[in-house]
Amino acid sequence: MFAQYLPNVDQRQLVLITGARQTGKTTLVKQKYSALPYYNLDAIEYRKQLGDISTFKWDDEIGASVIDEVQKEPALFDKIKFSFDEDSLNFSVLTGFSQVLLLKKVRETLAGRVVFHELFPFMMAEFVNPAGEKQTPFLLSQLLSGDDVDDTLDGISSILIGAAWDLAKQAEDWLYYLGGMAPLIHIADPKNRKYWLKDYTTAYLERDLTDLASLNDLNASELMKFIRTNRLDVNLPFYRTRSEMEIDLILETNKGFIGLEMKNRDTIVASDFTNLKPLAAVAESRWLGKLVIYRGNQIVKVDKGLWAIPSCRFFS
Repeated sequence: MFAQYLPNVDQRQLVLITGARQTGKTTLVKQKYSALPYYNLDAIEYRKQLGDISTFKWDDEIGASVIDEVQKEPALFDKIKFSFDEDSLNFSVLTGFSQVLLLKKVRETLAGRVVFHELFPFMMAEFVNPAGEKQTPFLLSQLLSGDDVDDTLDGISSILIGAAWDLAKQAEDWLYYLGGMAPLIHIADPKNRKYWLKDYTTAYLERDLTDLASLNDLNASELMKFIRTNRLDVNLPFYRTRSEMEIDLILETNKGFIGLEMKNRDTIVASDFTNLKPLAAVAESRWLGKLVIYRGNQIVKVDKGLWAIPSCRFFS
């Protein structure tokens, strides 16, 4: 899903792809930009060799290319900036770990010159549709682009059956227990998957704390990944009344608001909708609908604009 938003090499563009370690940045750029020279700065020899190239010769000797782990040789940002500003370089792809933009020099050098893309761990939508061949829009996409949740959900089958349900539920369970880190897919032994996660957390806890924290809440994490990967114009405002009634999440689109309550169980009860029902009086016609997201297998219409949706369908 991510690759479709990356520019082609015939565009005048500097591209910086960031993300937590082991999310698949290297695999992605090698596949997407296989025709370009590739330099991985994990190799200290590349760091020295590229660092020794004159700024004035950068386009002649390096030119359009992929530079992986670019934060390991920050001086290269100035060489690329100079060549791009002089119109001798039209395209380059850079990758770096998720905190690369915290480096003050990098922010100042790239400002106004580069398009940023953040690569997240796999989403549920990608597990359900790994080849990217889905013919109909994802349910979440339909809800975010629609004028009313009733119009979107009234025409959708209330349950998934057979292989479709098995696949959706397997994807959700995988993410719930293991997260979406790419290397886990290739580890067959469940015990070794847990060891890998433990080692990853130990190795990168301090440097990539923000990336790991997003895995703690599956629904919030999936929502954030989906919105940012698809570059959607959606905000997530916070809502709390004076009486301290809260809504778990609110989606603000250019057409209005969708309220969400998240339940980590496979059944719904009447009290799940308590905080959602009064929302009609707030913002009035701007409420597009109120949804309870739960782990069951049935889309249920409770009232006008008030629905319960299985999480594995909401995100796939």
